[in-house]
Amino acid sequence: MRTWSLAKGAVVAAAVCTLVTQFLLYFRWLAHYANEDQTLLWAAARDWGHVRPRQPNFWGQDYSTTFEAIPAALFHGLGLSYGSALTLAVLLLNLAAWFALGFAAWRLGRPMLAVLAFGAIAAMSVDHAVLTIGYNTAAPRALLAVAAATLLLVGRHRWLVVGALSLALLTLCWDASGLLLFAPMVFYAVARHRPRPAQWRFLLAALVAIGAPTVAWLQFTSAWYDRHPEDAMHAPPTLEPGWSRLVHNLSTPNKFFGAFGSALWVSWLVPAAVVVLLLVVALRRNDRLALVSVLSVVGVTFLILSVPRAAEALDTPYLPNARTLLPLPMALVFCAAILRPAIRPAEATGSASSERSVRGGQLRVAVAVAAPLIGLLGLVVAWQQQAGELKDKAIAYSVYPQRRNEVLDDLCGRVQTAADAHHVDTVVFDLKVSTYACAALGTHLVTVYPQYERRSWVLRTFLDHPDEPFIFVSELDDQVAVDFSQPWCQVIATGQGFENFLLCTPDELVWRIDLLNYLNQPVRTTF
Repeated sequence: MRTWSLAKGAVVAAAVCTLVTQFLLYFRWLAHYANEDQTLLWAAARDWGHVRPRQPNFWGQDYSTTFEAIPAALFHGLGLSYGSALTLAVLLLNLAAWFALGFAAWRLGRPMLAVLAFGAIAAMSVDHAVLTIGYNTAAPRALLAVAAATLLLVGRHRWLVVGALSLALLTLCWDASGLLLFAPMVFYAVARHRPRPAQWRFLLAALVAIGAPTVAWLQFTSAWYDRHPEDAMHAPPTLEPGWSRLVHNLSTPNKFFGAFGSALWVSWLVPAAVVVLLLVVALRRNDRLALVSVLSVVGVTFLILSVPRAAEALDTPYLPNARTLLPLPMALVFCAAILRPAIRPAEATGSASSERSVRGGQLRVAVAVAAPLIGLLGLVVAWQQQAGELKDKAIAYSVYPQRRNEVLDDLCGRVQTAADAHHVDTVVFDLKVSTYACAALGTHLVTVYPQYERRSWVLRTFLDHPDEPFIFVSELDDQVAVDFSQPWCQVIATGQGFENFLLCTPDELVWRIDLLNYLNQPVRTTF
C-alpha cells in the first residue's frame, strides 16, 4: 500500500515536471516565434474556423495534414492569437499522447513505467522538447498514442481492438513514422487475441473494418489530386531503401537518436541502452511477444534510416534528422508495457521475502521519481546552455527563418493599412513566413508568394485577374528591380532595413505576371 501511495505521488511529480518543462518552452520561446510552416497553419486555422478546409493534406503536398489547426482554431475563437493558439494546441496534443500511454501503464499495474511515461518529456533532451512542439505532426502522433493506450486497456473486447488498430493504421497516411509504434501494436493484438481460423467471419469483418478507413482516405486523396494535380506541388518522400544509406546514417547516430537522450546527457547511447535493456529483460523472462515487438521497432527504425527522407534535414531545430523517428520513445514505452511481469515470490515464503519485495518496489518507484526530477533540473541547466543557442540558430537560419510574432503582427497591420488606403485586396510577398501570417491576420486580404505558393487556389485567382493592381512587400535586399518595373510600380511606404511597399498597377500590355518577373518573383513552374 505504501509503495502504491509513493507511486501516485511519483506520477503527480512526473506530470508536474513535464508540464513545467513544456510551458517553460512555451512562454520563453515557442509561443513568441513562428516559421513558415507554422504561419501556414495559422492560415489553415482560419479556414478551419470558417469550416472551409482547402485541401486534404498539408497545403501544397499530398502527405501530412493541417489537423493541428483544428484545435488552434478553437483556441483562437476563445481569444488567443493564432501564434499562441497553434503552439498551445501542438503542446497539448503532445502531452495527450504521453499521458495516454502513462495512464495505460498505470492501469496495467506498472507504476514505474507510468512515472517514466508521464515524465518522459522532462527527462529527455531540450532538442526533443522543442521538436515535439515545433514540428507539426502532433495530431497523428497523439491519435496513434491514444489508439495504443486503448489497445493496452480494452482486454478481450475484440471490436475495441479492431477500432484501435483501424485508427492507428489511418494515422500512417498522415505520418508514416508512426509505423514505429504500429508494428508492435499489431504483434500485441494478434498474440493477445489469437484469432482461430474457425472465426473466419470475424477475421474477415475485422480486416475490412481495420483497412476500410485507410482505403477510403487513400481513394479520396487520390481522386482529389487527379482533379487538382497542382495541389501536390511538393514532391512526396520516396520509399527507396538502400544499404549504403543505412550504413551512412548509422555512422552518425547522434543526428538521429541524440535528441532522445536525457537532458543532462544528449547522446544516442541513452535510447540504445533502453533497447538493449528491453531485449535482455524479454530474453530473461522468455517473453517472445515483447522480444518480437522490440525487434520490430528496431527493424522499422533501420527501414526509416535506409530511405532518402531520413537524410533530408535542415540546420534548424525545427527540421533535424530526428524528426523522422519521433514516435520511437513511445514505441519503446509500449514494448515495456507489454513485457511479461517478473515472477514475484509467494506470500507464503515468509515475511522477509515479502518485505524485500516491498523494498524493491519502493526502490523502483524512487528511481522513477528521480528520473523526471533530474530531467527538470537538467532542462533548467540546459536552457541556459542549449535552448538559447537553439533559438538563436532558428532565428538566424535564413533558408527556414523564424520570426517574432509581434514583428509579424506589426507588418501585417501596416500591410492592411496600405491595402485599405489604396483600395487593393491583393498583396505579394517575397518571404513565405510573412505571406501566410498576413493571410491569417489580414481582413479580406489575398496574400501571394508566387515563387513557391503552396495554395494553388490563391495563385490561380491571382493570375485570373491579370490587370488588377496589387501591393508588393519586399523585405529582401536583392528582390526589387524598381528601374525595370516603373512606371507600373511606385514605392508607397518604407520600413526598417530593406522593407519597401510598392503599389503595382498592370495594364493591357503589362500584366501581373510580367510585373512579377520584373520584381524577381517568377510564378512557380509546377503550377
